[in-house]
Amino acid sequence: MPKAGRQLRTHHQIRQAFLGMLSEMELKKITIKELAARADIDRKTFYLHYDSITQVVEEIQAEILEEVSMLLSEFDLSSPSFDTVGFFHKLNSYVEEQASTYRALINADRYNFLSRKLQKELRDTMIETYHFKNGNDTVPNQIPLYAEYVTAGIMAMYVNWLISPGNVTLNELGEIASEVTFSGCRKILTGT
Repeated sequence: MPKAGRQLRTHHQIRQAFLGMLSEMELKKITIKELAARADIDRKTFYLHYDSITQVVEEIQAEILEEVSMLLSEFDLSSPSFDTVGFFHKLNSYVEEQASTYRALINADRYNFLSRKLQKELRDTMIETYHFKNGNDTVPNQIPLYAEYVTAGIMAMYVNWLISPGNVTLNELGEIASEVTFSGCRKILTGT
């Protein structure tokens, strides 16, 4: 096997072992020694790929953020014909593919770091869209507040689904998120 292929396989083994351990125990209880044993490598090999457990977590989170950023770039949030259903359908496909990874990270992280980073990515994209659409550098005070409100709600819905997926299907969640995000609470409050 070529060196690059062997390195990729070992890298993948470490990450898979890490995610498996993360679903079984708290992040702070994972040791490099145990992780290396679970990945069927020695500690020296682990250190050829990573400096620490934290670096494994950060790498996984960075990849998630990059993929969400790419997803957001596929849609023109400022367009009057913005396809909210299509956006949430695409988001759901991505979440479904990575659900076990997200669950492990969210449970280990107590919803903090990853959720905040993802929310910030979505919020910043909404604000940048406002800049682009309006062609100015000044953002009215209420725009960041609106963006914060909307993105916090979306993140809370998805985190809740990842923690307790039995209440609704992922497709139903996407439909609800689309409806609430772009129709507001009017439907819930007025029944219309």
